[in-house]
Amino acid sequence: MKNRYFLLLGMTSSMCCMSQGALLLTAIYDGYGSSPKGVEVYVMETGAYEGYTLDIQSNANTTWMTGYTFDTTIYSAGQFLYVTSTPTAVELVSMSGVIIDDGSFTMNGDDRVRLTNGGETIDQYGVTDLDGTGEDWEYLDSYAVRSTGQAWTGNFELSEWSVAPVNSLSSSNSGLTSALGSYTIPEPAVHVMGLVGLGICCRRRRAELREGSA
Repeated sequence: MKNRYFLLLGMTSSMCCMSQGALLLTAIYDGYGSSPKGVEVYVMETGAYEGYTLDIQSNANTTWMTGYTFDTTIYSAGQFLYVTSTPTAVELVSMSGVIIDDGSFTMNGDDRVRLTNGGETIDQYGVTDLDGTGEDWEYLDSYAVRSTGQAWTGNFELSEWSVAPVNSLSSSNSGLTSALGSYTIPEPAVHVMGLVGLGICCRRRRAELREGSA
């Protein structure tokens, strides 16, 4: 019973971590000829995210620079946000979502991007302080999308992403059309079932402890 208890606790914890972050990076792209370029952010909870930032660490630089700061706009759960310096090009490849135009949000296919809240990194693509040129996560004239169901675990993990080959996008950027807006999270019922199971197991464990101390 003890082994089953800790196993269920671990499974439930991993499922619940999906809801820890309110915003999540779900795609990053550097289109053909550097257009479009930007990031896709998935909104997990309805609200305003004033003060959240998207920071960029470019090329071989080791300093993070703020590329975009969120304002008081309220976004709805389930929306995709596209922060970009090429809004017209993004509109051509994405059929839905909120396009956030910021000419200062300039990035290349070897850059790292992180999402912060109050100075704390809550999501990131790319390895800090490492130029992405030649790395498995490089997205020059390409893109990377987060695998469905994967969430930020505290470190950038390439295994949680699908990266298209470098220079795989043509002038039509057709590959982006199906890639963007594809991220989904598990149904809430999965979490509810996990929590119910944990509650039952906890009650059984308390009963065992009472019997053992009697």
